[in-house]
Amino acid sequence: MDREKKHGTLCYLSLGPEIIMIHRNSRPGDIHYMKYVAPGGRLEPGETLQQCARREVREEIGVGVRDLQYRGMAIFNNIHRTFNGKLAGFDYECGIYTARAREPPKRKLTDNGDLIVRVHKENVPHLPQHDCDKFVWLLTQQDRVFSVEFRYRGEDLRAVDVNVI
Repeated sequence: MDREKKHGTLCYLSLGPEIIMIHRNSRPGDIHYMKYVAPGGRLEPGETLQQCARREVREEIGVGVRDLQYRGMAIFNNIHRTFNGKLAGFDYECGIYTARAREPPKRKLTDNGDLIVRVHKENVPHLPQHDCDKFVWLLTQQDRVFSVEFRYRGEDLRAVDVNVI
């Protein structure tokens, strides 16, 4: 039996030596609460991965992108994964991109009330993030395309398989 599969994107957005990220600090109970994340989200019907990455950056950060580059695919095998004690119920395939911001963000908050922050690239691995996000960040810093699969049991990351081309 096939499990439900959802698709989306994540885009690490640079502005000079900084990365523009979102500090998800506004919604307790959110799986990303108090974590730093790159802008991203789910694919809309009829949308390509590139279109999704551009739209998500515009919606969440309020800026356009240039030099959008596909870096790889992250696959979240969620058959045994839980979010806040509830079974995930779907797998997630996420196209990973990097891009440069066309301009600095003019707003300080996302539409959901989360902080938009600029972090020096060297500090990104040290921020409070999910383990998988730290791993993906490091993969984007190589000049190679990758695929990575994350497998969970409960809320714990149990296995990572990486292919680098």
